[in-house]
Amino acid sequence: MRTMLRRADSLLNSRGDGLIPTWWLVVFVLTHGLIAAALLTVHILPKPFGDGDYWTTAVAIARWLCTGRAASIEFVKGPMTPIYYLPVGVVGFLFGKAWMLWSARVYNLVLVTLSSVLLVKVFAGSRRHTLVLMALVLAVPAQVYYSMGILAEPPTYTAVCLCAIGWAGLVRFPMKRKYVLLLSAAMFCLGGLRPNLIPVGLVGAVLSLVALVLGRNSENHLLHRRLVVSGAAAFLGLVLLSTGLRATGLVNESFTRREVARALVAGRYQFRARWWDLRFFDEGARGENDPDLLAYRRALASMGRRQEWTVGGATQLVLSDLRAHPVTFLRVSALKALYSGMWVPLRVWGWIFGDAPPTKVVIAGLAVIWCSLWALLCWAPLVWLCRRGVSNLATTWPIWLPWAGVLAFVMLFGMEPRYVFPGKVAVVLCVSWLVPSLGPVLSGEHPTLLDSSQDLGK
Repeated sequence: MRTMLRRADSLLNSRGDGLIPTWWLVVFVLTHGLIAAALLTVHILPKPFGDGDYWTTAVAIARWLCTGRAASIEFVKGPMTPIYYLPVGVVGFLFGKAWMLWSARVYNLVLVTLSSVLLVKVFAGSRRHTLVLMALVLAVPAQVYYSMGILAEPPTYTAVCLCAIGWAGLVRFPMKRKYVLLLSAAMFCLGGLRPNLIPVGLVGAVLSLVALVLGRNSENHLLHRRLVVSGAAAFLGLVLLSTGLRATGLVNESFTRREVARALVAGRYQFRARWWDLRFFDEGARGENDPDLLAYRRALASMGRRQEWTVGGATQLVLSDLRAHPVTFLRVSALKALYSGMWVPLRVWGWIFGDAPPTKVVIAGLAVIWCSLWALLCWAPLVWLCRRGVSNLATTWPIWLPWAGVLAFVMLFGMEPRYVFPGKVAVVLCVSWLVPSLGPVLSGEHPTLLDSSQDLGK
């Protein structure tokens, strides 16, 4: 037995030849499929067609492409999501809604699994570190859960993975322009999928530009130049896309304005009185007499009819609330940031607050405990940034800035765990870099490693 343990420890700590064993990847891929099968079996699934916006637009585009006839195409939210689902939209147009849903599930699952495999292969270090990476990706399998519906989360996960991979390529090979193109395209897709992350490219480009100006003789001079180009190109591309869609009348601006105003007001009343209630913030989940929902509806009524809601009016209401209740304002924002990592499906929350059998209540309780630990791990990027120092903010922003962006969003607007899902990649990487005894993670000693100059775990 001792001999077996020594051999296992030697296997896990060896740096090997830079290749992940094939059977590890096979098990990793099969685990994604098994999780999907389990979710389908027990019917713990997201809304199959999301908010009903993406699939209808994808089908309308498919109808226009297949028949050439004019179609009513309207981009209500992120314009890249219906484009991502265009192959599925063709299936829906030709064979119907049911076939579209199942094809979307397969389509999403294949892409998120491939994204996870690429992420692990690119950032793998020692065998122990590779196992930690795989375990963290699967620890809270939100990417598999959201793959079971026509939602924005699966392509967002793919885009964030590509951002990390593009950055890693630039760190080791700043002379190669293909990584500039990959990072720019990934950030462009990320902003097109999640409009609240459009500023990421601009903020990152500014950070790298400041570092470029202040450290002209820095060894990272070329890397900063490449990051400035990548961030600026992605941001300008998104501005042009948004301008073009508005000019052609393909964007429902009134709906967007009302939704932003509604979310801004909702963010002030979620967790205000019932700070422990993590159910979905609507009457269907909480009932009509929920005190937070009652206060929220009164605030919306004070802005007039729904057609009269404006972002300016909502902003004034939020500023007034901040002046009148500053402590409550900060407490609610802090709770939303803390709870944002509590990824528990809505059905499981219903087991806790409803009249579910004791077995389901126990399962839900264990899920909440596990996800509470994950919520603490979600702050790993902040710890990692503190350890690396302010001087490295401009070098690593493609990793941590999407995480910071979604966290700032939920602190200001209404919170749902899916809103911070794009930050999962940063959490996975930073936790793996912070785990002691893993050794140098990106030290250049390993053919698959992407930083030839420094250990990003320090």
